[in-house]
Amino acid sequence: MIDEDVKVRAEIRRYLKELSIDDIHEFSSSVDFEREYFSSLIQKTEEIVVEKKPVAGMSEDEIKFLNTATFANSVPFDDVAADVEVSLDKLQILKVSTAKIFSKIVTEIVAKNTTIDSFVASPFQDKFKKYLLALSTSDKEVSETLAIENEKKEIWVCHITGKSAGATYTLSFKDKTAEVAKFLGKDGGVEEKKEEAVAKTPVDLIYFKNTAIHDGDIKKWVTKVSTLLTKVELWPAENRTKFVAIRYEDDPAEKSEYSHPFIDDLLCLPFDRLVFLQKTEIVLNLPQKKSPSFLFVQPANDDIEFAKKVDIDRINDLGFAISNPVPIAPGTVGHIYFKLPGQKTWLDVNGKAQHSIAHPEKKGQHLVYFNYFGFNKNLNKEVRAFLARDSAYKNLLNQDPNDFKYNEDNIFFTDEQKEKKTIALLDFDESVVKNTTDYIKGEIHNIDFVSSDSYYGFFKKYLEKKSDNDRAQPAVRDEFFAEIVSFLVSSVDLNLQM
Repeated sequence: MIDEDVKVRAEIRRYLKELSIDDIHEFSSSVDFEREYFSSLIQKTEEIVVEKKPVAGMSEDEIKFLNTATFANSVPFDDVAADVEVSLDKLQILKVSTAKIFSKIVTEIVAKNTTIDSFVASPFQDKFKKYLLALSTSDKEVSETLAIENEKKEIWVCHITGKSAGATYTLSFKDKTAEVAKFLGKDGGVEEKKEEAVAKTPVDLIYFKNTAIHDGDIKKWVTKVSTLLTKVELWPAENRTKFVAIRYEDDPAEKSEYSHPFIDDLLCLPFDRLVFLQKTEIVLNLPQKKSPSFLFVQPANDDIEFAKKVDIDRINDLGFAISNPVPIAPGTVGHIYFKLPGQKTWLDVNGKAQHSIAHPEKKGQHLVYFNYFGFNKNLNKEVRAFLARDSAYKNLLNQDPNDFKYNEDNIFFTDEQKEKKTIALLDFDESVVKNTTDYIKGEIHNIDFVSSDSYYGFFKKYLEKKSDNDRAQPAVRDEFFAEIVSFLVSSVDLNLQM
């Protein structure tokens, strides 16, 4: 899991353990994740460039202070890092992710309204004030290295990464005392224990927070990680790594930013425990179906339409195809939103699934073909204008209409192919019936055409079994098209005039 918030990571870890998942690895950013899993792919020259002196950015007076200081031989907090929430106005410490920090118990610090600046060594106070000013004027994370002093006048050196969050600052402290002491040729600090290398087992699922992705381009990052996992042989052999994105429910970003074949779900904070557990169980079993274990299941006979924002894989003037983790049943109607390549406008299209095949280019995906369903004039115009811009595109491979004419003397036709097909058209507008009939008969051969101005008339004429009684049947309410129906009857012969 990749999330800068230790509380969110703890919550996810707790839920995963309910699913009996113990092989869990946590990272505060995409950079940490990549360094851990793909270190074998990093060039040595890149590592040399990235490496910096531990006192980089410090003034001459600050370095002099550290040269004469006594460095603490203990850790400043009882974890790898400590996250501290501080009030914006008075800098009071409100919350800490560890039980102890800077030799003091957190409950006592909070109870006494201790301020965070009281721990900063005197020569670093001005730098800390400038750091807070930078935090208050930036919507991004800001980092700095400061000296922290305890009651015994012992010094820790901590790297701080912070961000302004409403009425509070969120500061993340990481101990750099041993690094600085070693660089200055002094004793002190506690060497960070090197963690064991990540076991070479396939990565089945990655939870990642949108704000924890370093460059912010989520789709690009997922593509990169997918490629690198394959290179280091951590891509599951029989399936693929699943990706689940996390963001806060009021995040204003478009959901289309998460439209990627490998992003299987998007969860919003705060989590609903049962929804989280159920979605995780389903995602881990894709593309196989999994009966829900946590949420109530009840059969429903209702027609359900699905909606999806996608990147299209194929398109012509009759239909389109999309990538999907599972095949879609033929006849399923979907509400599909997509952009034509190179276009900015989202098209709102209804499609009816025709068939699905294994995707020829994307492993573990299916290519699902749709026909347009209720394609209106404006959409038709936009799609055809897009296709017309491609000089190589042809809506028909064979443009000769003679090759499509029905030839009853063709010896290769089967009896079924020779059998006439019947088309029925129901419309009360006679001009529409005539125009449609003429158009279809002019383009399609070996067909019969029947029409009626209502379903009732069509049913009576073609579908209803004939009765021995030829008397007219009484009309029923559903056969009238208005609340009041008026008839004009001749006074001479009682025939209906209208």
